[in-house]
Amino acid sequence: MPFDALGGPQSVTLTEYLRNEGITPVPMDKLFAHKNKMLRQHRASRWLTPLPYLLVGGATAVSLAILFPVFVLIPVVVLTGMTISALCFIIVAMLSDAGMIRLAGKPYWTEYVGLDWTVPPAEIAKVVRHVQATLPPNGALVYGELKQDQVLLDPYIILSIHGIPACLGIWDESTVIACATLETM
Repeated sequence: MPFDALGGPQSVTLTEYLRNEGITPVPMDKLFAHKNKMLRQHRASRWLTPLPYLLVGGATAVSLAILFPVFVLIPVVVLTGMTISALCFIIVAMLSDAGMIRLAGKPYWTEYVGLDWTVPPAEIAKVVRHVQATLPPNGALVYGELKQDQVLLDPYIILSIHGIPACLGIWDESTVIACATLETM
């Protein structure tokens, strides 16, 4: 290219960077397996699935089947179905308020580019600080986390160079699940 002779930051690949810095990342397969395991472990509550709607629809259908032969009482049938449906929702609300039913939203993974993340455990922080100090211009640290009902469940951090990721660590509160190794030079 015509402007290569002017100098400037050299573009480095992820493999070259990891080799030059002596970093052995966590295999991405391990991160993907961990993410899938956490999604299975932190499922949404079954009350946030179609089950309540099936119960309400079933209650309405039963009331219609019982009272349908009486054509004169159609308003009564409609009111009975609505009353049974309302009672089902009120009972579910009372049970969840009493703590007998756990209502949890759907878990989701989010990722942030940059340094707006919580402090990882010491093992992972050592690798991350080294990467921050030697990060090439075409690289970025990406912090990811599993959230459910706005609660942080499971964070991880990856190094991305040219969009190719390498996992530096996975942890849960203060417990390290997986950590990249850093060879001392």
